[in-house]
Amino acid sequence: MKEMTIPVRELVEFTLRKGDIDFRYTGRQRGAQGTKAHQRIQKKYKEGDLSEVSISRTIEYEGMNITLQGRIDGIIFDEGQIIIDEIKSTRAPLDEIDEDFSQVHWAQGMVYAFLYSLENNLEEISVQLTYYQLESKEIKRIMRDFVHDELKEYVYENLIKNYIKWAIMIYQWRELRDESISTLSFPHDSYRVGQRKLIISIYKTIQEQKKIFVNGPTGIGKTVSTLFPSIMSMTEGNVEKIFYLTSKNTQREIVESTLYSLIEKQLKVKYTSLTAKEKICFKEQTKCNPEYCEYAKGHFDRLNEAIEDIFNNENTYTKELISQYAQKHTVCPFEFSLDLTLWSDFVLCDYNYIFDPRVSLKRFTEEKGKYVFLIDEAHNLVDRSRDMYSAELGKKQTLSLQKLIGKEHPLYKTLGKINKAFISIRKDEEFDKEKLPEDLMAGVNEFIYKGDKWLAQHNSEASFYDELLQYYFEVNNFIRIGEYYGENYKVIKVKNKDEIIVKLVCLDSSSYIKQSVEKGVSSVFFSATLLPMSYFIELLGGHINEDYHMILESPFPEENGCMMICNQISTTYKNRQNSYEDICQYIYHTMKAKEGNYMIFFPSYEYMEKVYDIFVQNHPEVKTAKQSKSMTELERKEYIDQFDLGENIVAFAVLGGLFSESIDLRGDRLIGVVVVSVGLPKIGEERNLLKEYYDEINGKGFLYAYMYPGFNKVMQGVGRVIRSEKDRGVILLIDTRFAQYSYKNLFPKHWSKARLVKSVGELDENLSEFWKVSGKLNVERGKK
Repeated sequence: MKEMTIPVRELVEFTLRKGDIDFRYTGRQRGAQGTKAHQRIQKKYKEGDLSEVSISRTIEYEGMNITLQGRIDGIIFDEGQIIIDEIKSTRAPLDEIDEDFSQVHWAQGMVYAFLYSLENNLEEISVQLTYYQLESKEIKRIMRDFVHDELKEYVYENLIKNYIKWAIMIYQWRELRDESISTLSFPHDSYRVGQRKLIISIYKTIQEQKKIFVNGPTGIGKTVSTLFPSIMSMTEGNVEKIFYLTSKNTQREIVESTLYSLIEKQLKVKYTSLTAKEKICFKEQTKCNPEYCEYAKGHFDRLNEAIEDIFNNENTYTKELISQYAQKHTVCPFEFSLDLTLWSDFVLCDYNYIFDPRVSLKRFTEEKGKYVFLIDEAHNLVDRSRDMYSAELGKKQTLSLQKLIGKEHPLYKTLGKINKAFISIRKDEEFDKEKLPEDLMAGVNEFIYKGDKWLAQHNSEASFYDELLQYYFEVNNFIRIGEYYGENYKVIKVKNKDEIIVKLVCLDSSSYIKQSVEKGVSSVFFSATLLPMSYFIELLGGHINEDYHMILESPFPEENGCMMICNQISTTYKNRQNSYEDICQYIYHTMKAKEGNYMIFFPSYEYMEKVYDIFVQNHPEVKTAKQSKSMTELERKEYIDQFDLGENIVAFAVLGGLFSESIDLRGDRLIGVVVVSVGLPKIGEERNLLKEYYDEINGKGFLYAYMYPGFNKVMQGVGRVIRSEKDRGVILLIDTRFAQYSYKNLFPKHWSKARLVKSVGELDENLSEFWKVSGKLNVERGKK
């Protein structure tokens, strides 16, 4: 018999949704606020009552076994009466909420009541909707009594009957998919060094439903080595959906190319690539309301038809195809793409769709599912996730909005309270970094409470509506992050001439990463620079003694590269001014040894620009390029395109920036990299707080806050050269510290034969010898 598993939330929302998209002020997610609201109500349950009860029951409908599963917020036992408690947090005034407030809320409660009464042979059961007002913290309860047969009829006739054709559609597709996987072969003729070992390890990790951390140098083929075993695991019932998570758009082309190589091997897979709302929206502004956008108006009335159309006619849901079908059916392309993830086997998206509490896909992150998370360039997730769980708010924007709305506005005095709190914080010489500022938090909570009422009554007719709405969202996020505040946080204030900013700084996001990936069955964290391994396992929510981890060797012959260390130049901040001329000399001699393209990496824009100006002045005949701050997409493209012109370019760039990772300059496009300094992050209050935090945790504050993050940037920069087995290239590390044991101990194994050069003369000798031998090797390999 056909079998299908459907989450209760998906069943209810899919079958009952209708009408417009309207995110004018309520947004979509309440994050930690909603979670804590649940917990506050559940803590008041009496002994014997139950909370967060997982339930799963299989029912038969038209020849299909359908397993409905979900999690009941609460089960209350009251003098023989059994009550299913469905808890909802809201910002709507409670006097506006009555029995008919939400059909979806009742439907969820009724499905859970049906499943529980079926499981326990109950004739009668009650459903209670408990609404928790987030600002006032008041509670309103509405209850209905049901008999089991009434609930059964509702679930079968109103929900399952309307969903069954979709269930059959997805079931039939998965049969086709699994059949194609059963005959799928590896897309390449042979495995690279270490690749087969990696594929087997990932397959084993997924079968055992564990986590694995992989450091795989460039050339291993990490993308296909993670995709292939994940896809092969789908036929065994362990995996229903694969999420491939990236930190930058530049990685997408590689992933898509790899996926298409498998499709060419007759793999059948439904694939969605998620694009940021700003980049896929049809309108000039991303205002998601029916008055402004024709695609938002009636979106849900047309959505299912659009999904059925694209599902039956396409398999790869790219930005272009999603836009095409969204235009055809007049639906919002962004929301359409989010819904397509439910009907896809493979989802390619940014980290934030799984890890960011503001925008994560709650359809996948609230309940555990058969998901595999493939986290590419996982070294980037450490800082990205800290940023996701941090927030800031400033006085300047507050005061500006207060002046804009005027004294007669009901929010004027509240903004005045917030502004006053900022002034008090500015003057406070003993500002407490250990706790949330009470007056500021009270002010922003009052603003959200009153702002909700005002925004609900006034659409967009006010001249200051957009500014108020933007501030509302920022305040809302500030409050949301404040809900997470704990020992892993600090509060800092940043004072400028006419500004005071309060930041809630997350110092350790490892527990949040762990919670996110535990919503799936398995996760793979991989990067070419996931070193030191123990450091990344800890900061990415793993456990060195419980999770799998592996460090693979470079697949390229050692003779392909020449790595040198110049330990005669100090690049510490106090010595930088004396280093400019010497660095220019080493750069010039490196590029003069062989014509070609070179990249020069610096720890900061300021340092780069000082050396660049001197280099250009000393060597005006050399064609150069320089990274600048806030480059447009066109400027980035023009910068990269210069490597294809055959003009022997020396390109200056910044470590940790746009061009130090995720760009693939193979062959003669790049033949040398020079890295200036060990890449330490700029000293600042946040970095020092990070140092203090880890000093208390494990005594490794400097390593965790400065040394390891800096060296990771160095490894990323070095990784731009020698991208294939045929590439030849030189690498020059300039800093006295590279020769110290503490740094050499961090070197990957394939750096172990790095040579010290104590003068420009020694540099010339090493380069001459390398390029001479390299030329002979190319001739010999060409003959073979």
